[in-house]
Amino acid sequence: MGTILGSVIPAVVLIGLGAYALVKSQSYLHIPTTLLPNFSLNNAAKLPLTISVFTGIEVTSYYIPNIKNPRQTYPRAMLLAAVVMCTLFVLCTLSIASLVDPHVLDVVEGSIQAMGFLTNKPLLCILEIMMLIGMASVLNTWVISPLKGLTIASQKGFLPNKLIQYNRYGSPQRMLVLQGILVSFMVLIFVFVNANQAFFWIIEIVCMQLLMIMYFLVFGACVKLHFKKATHKYDGYRIPGGKPVFFSMIVLGMFSCLTSMGLGLVKPEGTANIRVSAQQYAWMIAVATLVMLIPPLLLSARYKNPKKPCYQRFACFITSWLGWKIQNITPPEACKKAVVLLAPHTSNWDFIYGMLFRFSYPTIPIRFAIKKEVMFFPLSYLMKALGAIPIDRRTTAITHAKKPHMVSVMADMLRTTDKLFLLIAPEGTRSYAKRWKTGFYRVAEATNVPIILGYINYAKKEMGLGPLFYPTGDMEKDTKAIQDFYRNIPGKYPEQGVR
Repeated sequence: MGTILGSVIPAVVLIGLGAYALVKSQSYLHIPTTLLPNFSLNNAAKLPLTISVFTGIEVTSYYIPNIKNPRQTYPRAMLLAAVVMCTLFVLCTLSIASLVDPHVLDVVEGSIQAMGFLTNKPLLCILEIMMLIGMASVLNTWVISPLKGLTIASQKGFLPNKLIQYNRYGSPQRMLVLQGILVSFMVLIFVFVNANQAFFWIIEIVCMQLLMIMYFLVFGACVKLHFKKATHKYDGYRIPGGKPVFFSMIVLGMFSCLTSMGLGLVKPEGTANIRVSAQQYAWMIAVATLVMLIPPLLLSARYKNPKKPCYQRFACFITSWLGWKIQNITPPEACKKAVVLLAPHTSNWDFIYGMLFRFSYPTIPIRFAIKKEVMFFPLSYLMKALGAIPIDRRTTAITHAKKPHMVSVMADMLRTTDKLFLLIAPEGTRSYAKRWKTGFYRVAEATNVPIILGYINYAKKEMGLGPLFYPTGDMEKDTKAIQDFYRNIPGKYPEQGVR
């Protein structure tokens, strides 16, 4: 009923308005010339939005248990729904083109602009209420049906077990609450951030990119399941025509998904509200899609490695995705305490890759010293999570104690801790340093701990814990030996590294 009130009846009214404008010669649609399609790339970029009309029809499978003889009834219902949707979509599109001046037609607000042709305000108000009812009914389908899949994912181990909790009516209440929070957050963005139609369009395209990725994986799963030996008798649906038709549909479906994803990166015509260049638009869609893919990738990693923390799986994934690998010459369990060198240090990117290494190996107690003055709220929580240790080197007004040296403070940290890998950048700067700072050596010598030569090789995209080095007491000779190790390891900017 909600679909009839909110979609079918308004569509019929819109088609009637378009036909009336055509009969009264008030139409902007000139037959037959304007019926010829515009094959330009910017116009074809609207294809993903067209496909979105037909997405989600599969969520009705949630109601199959309530259908009599679903093997025959459900495919017929899907065929009928597809024919009705396609007919209404084509006729409504032509009606919008008939009612709205093409020079002001907007791809996002086209239906709203067309409804402006209706001068009867009470009738327009009734149609808007009916459309709200239809949206509510569609929302109910999109809320309940995906939860069925999420519940199965939780039972398979992809989602935390804490999310699997049913109320007395058999509904997964915690998932419903989580879904409500996420959707409410998205709605609040539109309310308080003054998001315009351009922002809405971008969200729609990103959603379409994610849907196309999902459908592509579904087609791939069909191929895999086709060749996989069945463990039980199959009693599902079969595509008429055998293997030729089956694989033709698979290839066509995959090609459509890839085509839609590619066109989704193209800035379409009629989007004056999107005030960015075509290149910026493509990057915006691509980055937003990748960000939205992070949660499912983390959940997939959780399923494969349930014992690893979530942040460790994420760090390992990002490291691998960026093309980097971790090679530890010194095993992390070789010692409990050490001074770890970070060299050559030529860029702020060293900190990013260093954090990826740290979270890829959370059992290694890597920490770095930082001035206490920097540890203010709320930055202090973030810095401590990254491994920062605040150091207070100020004198007090009561004791008038002499300001302690940084070396003695770090040495005390190593002495009073059972497990600690203290990270130090010996160059003391990102620029080229002819002479290294000697603090790292004096700390290791004072605490009788080894020095681990940590490295980040940008040429080979490798990083890790290098050789283990024990100070001999000859600082100049030992420093030269350590620098010899780093001479063949290029940093982000090799000219600023060890020469």
